[in-house]
Amino acid sequence: ESLYNEYLKIVNAPDFSMGKLTSHNKKPSVAFPEWMEAEIERRNDLRPNTIKQHKSTLHVLQEWGVIEDFSDLTRANVQLFDEYLKSRLSKQSSVHGHHKTLKVYINRALIQGLISQSPYVGIKISRGKTDSVKYITEKQRAAIERLELSGMMAFVRDMFLFACYTGLAYADMVKLLESDVKEENGDLYLEDRRQKSGTRYKLLLLPEALAVLKRYGWNLNRISNQKANIYLKAIGPMAGIREPLTMHMGRHT
Repeated sequence: ESLYNEYLKIVNAPDFSMGKLTSHNKKPSVAFPEWMEAEIERRNDLRPNTIKQHKSTLHVLQEWGVIEDFSDLTRANVQLFDEYLKSRLSKQSSVHGHHKTLKVYINRALIQGLISQSPYVGIKISRGKTDSVKYITEKQRAAIERLELSGMMAFVRDMFLFACYTGLAYADMVKLLESDVKEENGDLYLEDRRQKSGTRYKLLLLPEALAVLKRYGWNLNRISNQKANIYLKAIGPMAGIREPLTMHMGRHT
């Protein structure tokens, strides 16, 4: 009934013409970048860093300016986008990252019925060469442990050592609670889910790691990862380590 009423408004208008009727019934073109931006904003399942990455891909897409409507999501344009990314970025891993993000929203468009097929069908984007895993030796770790530090320098050093003794990433360390520690057959274990993947883990809590948790009242959420890495850049040379330290190097250690 509402559609019929809309029809009557059009045909009863003084300036009615069949051309206008056709134009009115034509499905309007939808701007894909605007839709993607709205999708990013309405999602509540993304971490701040992930939102930043997704907005970065959106910005690159808008800057390129070739994919405007959903009809522009073609295999040919995906290949052109790949060439554009390679002309701007030095690492293939960064190129792959933008493609990976774009695929997320193409899949959401498929689910919503906005497109009928993914333009990535038959196209494989290389991840590129992975950088070698960086870690420190047992001797270097011992040198860091021997340092006489205070304040935030001491805290960051201890947090780095906690990563060495547990293999946990920064995001997993800062959300630990005392309730995450379980006892089993006289040993203590950490049981939780990875922040990044949601995968459950269970690991033996070594005495050195337990001492760090007790020292700071089971609260390691006192500094950002970025600021912690700045402190580590100063701590490394004090322990005779030339290569710049990062919190993630502790995890790999």
